[in-house]
Amino acid sequence: MLELGYTAHDLEAFARDLEYSGEPFGWKPERRFQLRCELDAAFFHLYGLTRDKAAYVLDTFPIMRRKDEAQWGEYRTRGKVLAFYDEMS
Repeated sequence: MLELGYTAHDLEAFARDLEYSGEPFGWKPERRFQLRCELDAAFFHLYGLTRDKAAYVLDTFPIMRRKDEAQWGEYRTRGKVLAFYDEMS
C-alpha cells in the first residue's frame, strides 16, 4: 500500500505515519500493476472467496476486460490476480 500511495513528496506525512523515511516511490506502471494484482488476490483470500468466486468477481468488470484484451490480447489482470491467488493458497 505504501509503494502505491507514496509517489510524491507532498505525501511525506503519510509515509512517516507508516514509519517509512525513504524517498517517494517512482511511478512504474508494471510494478504498480503487479502490486494491485497481489492486493486483489490477498483481499479475495481475506474475504474467504474460493478461486472460482474470485474469478467470477473479476469477470464482473467488462470495461477492464475489454481494455486488457485490446492492449494485451487477453484479460491480463484476471490471469495475474488468479496466479497470485494460487501462490497464496
